[in-house]
Amino acid sequence: MSVTHVAAALADGSTIAHFRHAGRYKKNIWIVVDECSFNSAHMWNWLSKFKMMGCKFLVLGDFAGQLLPISAGSDGFDYDKIADSDFMHDLCNGLRIELTEFRRGPDMDHFRFMQSLYDPALQLATAIKNAKARYPRSDRHPHYVLVISHKKRIRENQMTNGRLARGRMDARLLKPAAVKPGSIANMPQDMYVWPGLKFQACVKQREQNIINGLEYEVLATTDTIVKLRQLHPSGDTAKHGDPFELPHEDTANKFRLQHALCYYTAQGRTLRDGLVVCTDTDHKAFCMRHLIVGIGRVGVGTQMEVM
Repeated sequence: MSVTHVAAALADGSTIAHFRHAGRYKKNIWIVVDECSFNSAHMWNWLSKFKMMGCKFLVLGDFAGQLLPISAGSDGFDYDKIADSDFMHDLCNGLRIELTEFRRGPDMDHFRFMQSLYDPALQLATAIKNAKARYPRSDRHPHYVLVISHKKRIRENQMTNGRLARGRMDARLLKPAAVKPGSIANMPQDMYVWPGLKFQACVKQREQNIINGLEYEVLATTDTIVKLRQLHPSGDTAKHGDPFELPHEDTANKFRLQHALCYYTAQGRTLRDGLVVCTDTDHKAFCMRHLIVGIGRVGVGTQMEVM
């Protein structure tokens, strides 16, 4: 199980939110928790109660190099110490195993550079300088741009989506229903869609064919309908979803362009389709975790640039 739908889908599991309802009376089972860095202090407290019910825990993830839960900015909990805490030691019965094999791709030099970013003595400014030197920005058009803020995400998506649509005869403009500004962070926007375009679901709760955070591909469009399917995060075509249809307005409301993604949204995903550019390295909120998450989205260094 995991906090996010993407990580849960990779293991064909469920989210922790789902388990809180469906599994709250479970006893004497194995509980596998992935993307552990995303768990809040409140969530760890709730999960630990299953220890008294005879359950065993397998906790997976990267405590040091992945982004923290949103609550980390306000709950006063020291997430940097949880990996080596007595709490985690007791939860996992003292067993800790560090995995060292790179499974995202064949580029071991790229992997070793990413590993170097975990050096506790390495300063953020030096790490960014090294990353820019190793993955310099070129004049290639990126397939994905990683950003800090939703405001920049919307701006980058608008520019790239418009540029790509101008060269297509089959692009259709979709407009979402009006949403009160500030009511949600991940606001929808006008978008051009065409067969082959991939975007990301953004829904408050799971719907019949739509799961928040997962990637979907446009298969066909008409004047009123968009036909699409869910893509399994592993890339296994046998696990892709069945085609379904949505009206234009629903599609624009329930999906987000991903020419640009916030770092938080990209965590846990492998970005396979082309060049990834890490931006906002000078943003006041940018930290070493953002740099590691960004660089770690690709399997080969030729698909990464940092600016």
